[in-house]
Order: sequence, then C-alpha cells, then structure tokens
Amino acid sequence: MIRRSLYFLLVFSLFPPLSQASAAVSSDGSSTGLLEQPLPPALSSDDFSLPIFDGSEQADMPLQAILDAYHAGRYHEAVDSAKRLQEERGGGPEMLQFLLGDLYAALAQTEGEPALRSAIAAFRKAAIANPGSENAVRAYWRMGQIYGQLKLYTESIGSFTRVMKRHPESVFVLPARLGIARTYRAARQWENASVAYETVRRLPLSLTDLDAVLFEQADVMYHMDNFNRAYDNYILGEKGRPGYWGQDPMALFQFSESAYRTGRYGQARELYMAFHNVYVHKLGDVEARALALSRIGDTWRAEGRAEAAEKAYVLASWANKGVPGAKGSKLLALNGLLAAKYCPKDAKRCQPENIQLVWRNAPTVKDTVERLETLRNMGKIGRILLKEASLSPVVQDAIFGASKVLQRYGVYEEALELANGLARRFSQEARPFSSSFRNEVVAYIHRATEEAVSKWTEQKDYGKPIWLYASYPASFTPTMLTESVGMSVAESYYQTGLFRQALDIYEPIAVSVGNLFSEKALSRTGEVLVRLEDYAEAESRMDEFLVRYPTSSLAPVVLSNLAKMYHSQGEIKKAIEGYGKWIELYPENPDMKRMSLLLAKAYQQSEQYGEEVAVYLRLIDQFKEEAPAFRFLAADAYYNSSDFKKAIEYYTQALEGGGGGREIGRLKFQLANSYQALAQIEEGRAILATLAQNADDPLMRRVAAEKAHIAK
Repeated sequence: MIRRSLYFLLVFSLFPPLSQASAAVSSDGSSTGLLEQPLPPALSSDDFSLPIFDGSEQADMPLQAILDAYHAGRYHEAVDSAKRLQEERGGGPEMLQFLLGDLYAALAQTEGEPALRSAIAAFRKAAIANPGSENAVRAYWRMGQIYGQLKLYTESIGSFTRVMKRHPESVFVLPARLGIARTYRAARQWENASVAYETVRRLPLSLTDLDAVLFEQADVMYHMDNFNRAYDNYILGEKGRPGYWGQDPMALFQFSESAYRTGRYGQARELYMAFHNVYVHKLGDVEARALALSRIGDTWRAEGRAEAAEKAYVLASWANKGVPGAKGSKLLALNGLLAAKYCPKDAKRCQPENIQLVWRNAPTVKDTVERLETLRNMGKIGRILLKEASLSPVVQDAIFGASKVLQRYGVYEEALELANGLARRFSQEARPFSSSFRNEVVAYIHRATEEAVSKWTEQKDYGKPIWLYASYPASFTPTMLTESVGMSVAESYYQTGLFRQALDIYEPIAVSVGNLFSEKALSRTGEVLVRLEDYAEAESRMDEFLVRYPTSSLAPVVLSNLAKMYHSQGEIKKAIEGYGKWIELYPENPDMKRMSLLLAKAYQQSEQYGEEVAVYLRLIDQFKEEAPAFRFLAADAYYNSSDFKKAIEYYTQALEGGGGGREIGRLKFQLANSYQALAQIEEGRAILATLAQNADDPLMRRVAAEKAHIAK
C-alpha cells in the first residue's frame, strides 16, 4: 500500500507544479492559465485518497500497520492506532498528522457526523502545524469535501476557494474546482453549478473524472430545464461509461426525460422502456415504474397515437394503485389520460369555450362523470404534491401540466391554486427551480388569471376574483391591476359592497389620464366615495370627471350622481342646479323622466311650487300616455301652493283620465279638500260621502265619513 502512495511522489517529480506566472488569480478566486500547464491526464481526483508520502514511511512498520487496518476497513483500529502513535512520537511525522483526518473521514461511514467533524479538526490542526506542506493544501481540499458531506456548503466553497487563491500552482487546484462544482450541485444552486462545471470542462481532466463530470453536468442541465445540453452530455457520458446506468438508474430516467423534452419521442420511448423493464424492476420502485409508463404514454400521444397512449396511462394508473407516495406518477397519468381519452386529436376541443359541447357529446353519462372525477383527483393530488419537501423536474412538470389541463377545462380555481402553489415554492426553497421554468409558470399564471377573472366577471360570479386577489396577489402584476383585470377585480369588490377595497384599485387607474380605463375608474371612484360617505372627496372626483370627460357616455351618470348626492345631503339648491343642468344637456336621454321627477321633488322640498308645476307640465307634453299621473302631481303642487282652483282643475282632469291608480282614494280626498277650501261645501261633502261608502282603505272611509259629517 505504501508503494501505491509513493505514486504521488513520482507524479510530482515528473510533473512539477504550475508556475505562478501562468496561473494568475482573478478577483473571484478563480485561477487562469491552467490550460497552458495541464496536469497529467492519468491523474484523477480519486488518486488523492491519502496524504502525500515523502518515501521515508516505507520502513515505518507501525505506520504500515495503520495503513493495513485502513485498507482492510478496520477504521476504528486505524484511528486508535494513529492516535497512540502520535502520542508516542510527540505528534508524529507529517504524513501521520494528515492521515488521521482521512481515517476519521473513513470512520464516518459507520459513525456519521461526529467522525466527519473530527476529520475536519484533524486536517485543520495538521495544516496549521505544517503550513508549507503540499499536504496542507490537500487538507483544505479534503475539508471542502467533508464540509459538503455535512451540508455546510458555504464552508465547503470557502475551503476549495482557499486552495485556488492561496496555492494557484498546486496540483489540487483542479480537484478544488471540481469540488466547487460538486458542492453547488449538492446545494441545488443550479446556475452556480452550471458555471462551475463549464469551467471544469475546459480543464485537462482524467478520463475517469471527465466521465463523471459529463453525467454530473447533465444532471445540472436537467434541473435547469436545459434539456438539449443535458441530452448531449448523457450521450457523451454513455459513450465513455456505457454501464453507468446500473449504478445510477435515475440518470437513465433523466436521459429519457431529456430526449422527451427535446422532441425525440421515439428514442425517449425506448429509453423509458429500458428504464422500466431493466432498472426499475431491479430497484422495486413502483413510483418510478409508473412515471416511466406515464411518460411512455406521453410519447405516444405526442405522435398522435391516442389509443396506445391511453393503454400506457391505464397501466401507469394500475402500477401505482395502493402506493401512498406515488402521487407524481398518478398526476402524470391523469393528465395524459384526460388528454388522450377526451382530446385525442384536436386540442381545441379542450378549450374552455368548447368544453360544454365536448361534455354534451360524451358517449355516455359515465364518461362525463369519469371526466369530472379525474379533474377533481388532479387538483387533489396536485395539492398533496405541493406539500412535499422537494419537487423533482418531473413532478414539477406533472403539477404544471395538471394546472394547464384544469385551466383548459375552465376549472380556474383549481388550476390557479396549483400554479400559484408552484410559484410560492420558488421563494420558499433555496433555488431548486430553474429560471426558465419559473418564468414559464409565472407567465402562465398571469395569462390564466386574466382569462379566469374575465370569465368570472362576465358570469357575474364576483366572489371568485375577490378570492383570487386576496389569496394570490402575486398573480396580478402592477400592469394587470391598471388594465381590464384590475377593473374587473375592483368591480367585483364594488358589486359585493366592499367599497374600500374597490377604491384602492380604482384610484390608481383613475389618476392616470392616459389610461384607457381611467374614465370608468374615475366615475366609479365618485360613486364609491359616496357609498363611503366621503362627500367632499366624492364631489371633487365627480367635478374632475365632468371637466376631463365632458362628452363621455358616462357623463350623464356622473352628473346625476352628483346632483343626487347634493339632494341626499339637503343641499337642495345645488341639487336643483345639477338636475337642471342634466335636463338641459341630455334632453334625449332615456332617464329624462326620472331626472325631471327628481327635479320636481327638489322644487317641492324648497317650496318652489310654481317651478314644480312647470316640470310636470313639460312632462305632460312629453309623455302624453302618462299625462293623467303627471296632472295628479301638478294638482298636488297647486294644492300645496293654495291655488285650489287650479288644483280642482287638474285633480278632475287626472280623475277623468284614469290617473291616481292605487291612490285614487287620495286623489278624490284632495279634490274634496280643494272644494271645501274654496267654500264649495256641498261639492266637497258629496265626494267625501262617496269615499266614506266606497273607498278601499278602511282608514280612508273613516276619515272621509268624519269630514263629511263635519261639513253638514
């Protein structure tokens, strides 16, 4: 074994360290010039498994015994012997000091974290005691590896970087760079890992390291959704190490997935089948088997083979039955089954606007029920998966695919719940999602949100936009909230009486003069402020609207609201001015009659009976079919102004024209009162006597009888 370790001494004598001039260090700690002074290709990172010997250890029998115990896997014995030897020799030779760190690292196979921490302490102590030794450089490299095992990734990167910065000429620079790449990969910091592996790929790796790097980089590319690069790496890696799949079957699945995601459906199907038939059966992984079957179905469906796809999805469903954890494969199978069975050829049939037609044309009621059940299951499984600690790219794709299927079927609440659940994971986890996938999900959420809010408001289902905005505010970009989506959410709040929330959305739109929706928003702002009883602000906004948009189709509504607000607040003069202006500006408006009656009411409240009568006379001319009713109102105005002669005239005309309606009793009673006010007692008493006998209202009969008796 000592002979094997002496290999390193030979290597260093044949290949001296890089010159400092050719290996400058950049500001980020990365070294340059390494390509010009390559390491010998035969030297791999695996060859640094033990400290560097100086040759004197060959005749050191106690040290040889420690190494024999180490290579035989008797790590406890090796550690104990090394510690005793150190005590006997007052610290021992340099090689022994560093060797203790490696022995503790090996002991961690059974002792776990405590042994790893002891290894770090031993390496650090040895490096401090022997600062100029090449073994000290190696110690920091080994500490970087062990920190990575402890998931102390920052410390791991720090140790590797120390090697590169402080010892740019060392042979351990290349392994340190590789260690940085592997640490970023272990930490799931995919973008940093990608950059690190690109650097490593440009270095003179041994064939062993190169093969490993190809597969490791492929894994990074896969998790970044860069499936083309992942595919290329897997192809190259397989050439160098064709039996690799046996030691890492999931790499074969990722190779299959990369082929599928890059449109190589036939090849992907063969790879999935190999994964399913050979490796999965060996592993006994039911979830992986079902995932492979689901993906086989996806490849058939991508090629338009709906029947073959459906069979694969059914097999996938059977494979994961009774397996509690097989949620990802179940969701993939349901996604595919729904698409293959109900939208086999024309994807447009699955669009929301056609969905009722598709369901109506389902072969049987059972098919429709099954479809509904499938959609419900998709939402349920997706929510369960979102609670898992980690989501693989396939599971991410399954959840995202389920959301899109649900959206196509118009099940927007479920669709957006799943998509927003994915988006929330972006901020909750330490960069486990690729930026391209993140961008795709976020863009989809915005599109689906716009579509859903539009459909819901069109159906006057105002509670759902409110739910979505309250539950997932990130679904709405600032731009969306200043456009039709924002207006729909604000309108939903308005229609449900949540005026303060409506105002919060209307106001930013209203103040933006160039905004297409500012006109509607400003008009609504005035209405909302009236509902909130902030009359001064309401008046200001409505006045602003009438100045900014005098010819708007909404101007009559705003002016009407302004006048009615004055009226309700007892500002009768302003109300009269507002109503009068409205009638002057919009004589052909369908609301002319209503506004005229409001004006007449305001005149009555201010005891301007002549002006009130004038309004009714105009209405009599404009709406002849309703003239008797307006004559009745005019008669009341004459009566209130004590012009009893005119009152009698108009009460009589109203009575003859059939006016009064349900108030016919009151009309006759007022006519009698008018006669009596003019001292025409008999005419008045006769009408009262008739009312006392025939009035529908018992109270009216009694009052009329009493007044008739008094008139005698």
